[in-house]
Amino acid sequence: MTEKSGVFETRPIATEIELARLFQGFQLDGVRGNPSGADCKVAPSGGMAVKMSPGFAHVGGYWYESTGAGETVTVATASAQARTDLAVLRADPAADAVTFAVRKGTAGTLTAPEPVRTPGGVWELPLATIRVGANATTLGVDDVKDAREFAGVGVAPSFSGNRPDKPAMGQLVYESDTARWVGNTGGTNWRVVAEDTGWVDLQPAWPSVWETSWQVKVRRVNGVVHLAGALRRINSVYGKADADGTLLAVLTRREFLPAFRHSPAVVCDNGTKGGYVVPGRLYVDPSTGEVRLQHVAADIPIGHHVYLSNTWLGA
Repeated sequence: MTEKSGVFETRPIATEIELARLFQGFQLDGVRGNPSGADCKVAPSGGMAVKMSPGFAHVGGYWYESTGAGETVTVATASAQARTDLAVLRADPAADAVTFAVRKGTAGTLTAPEPVRTPGGVWELPLATIRVGANATTLGVDDVKDAREFAGVGVAPSFSGNRPDKPAMGQLVYESDTARWVGNTGGTNWRVVAEDTGWVDLQPAWPSVWETSWQVKVRRVNGVVHLAGALRRINSVYGKADADGTLLAVLTRREFLPAFRHSPAVVCDNGTKGGYVVPGRLYVDPSTGEVRLQHVAADIPIGHHVYLSNTWLGA
């Protein structure tokens, strides 16, 4: 067996094939663009010809660019049986070139042939499948199906207020200040892919009348905010006639705010089985983050707990 490796001082790159195989580790195959664009897109061009639009691509470690009007290839003559061909960009080290080509399918088979991918040899990047009907003399729009593969980009760290200014569609960034992964959906549009803030402790907003009985904490996971914990009433009774409610806690970060006004039902009790239970309602303010207890059915005595466990859609 023979081992090869590099690049080292005594083992420099000696051939274009070695260079291409090195580059394959840095850049995956694909068209530079996105599915909504026309880069290297194949379409019928009259008769049995197909035309590829201009574009840039990476194929087997080699770069390729077509400029101007694009490239045209004539598909092999139809036979008495239908077949499916494969339009490709073909890197051929023996020819010292990457070219637009069509690989002929098998008559009677509607599945396109697999692209050739030979390490150190011919390497093909699929662009489109082409249905060639029995005895066909022309190709229609419905006969050519887009099958382009696109070059990807790595995940980069970023800040939520300073994302890449010219992102590629599908590009991912990790926002270090929000602990979110966000993906680009085209242009300046981004969508949250995954997020988890972890649990963040909250303290009583009015510690002279509410104390922590079960640590109040909040967490956002993939757009849903979870609130947990309980507070115990101390020093004074909370009267049901209080129209403004009593302030329990304040959400400390914007990502914890609800997308809409949130007023879930809650219960207050003394923590013992069969104890005095008072229903009420929380109000989570979407603009200030204030969490208030309101509209209780009766006065809340000293020693009673309010249970805050709840979830809502984050802003």
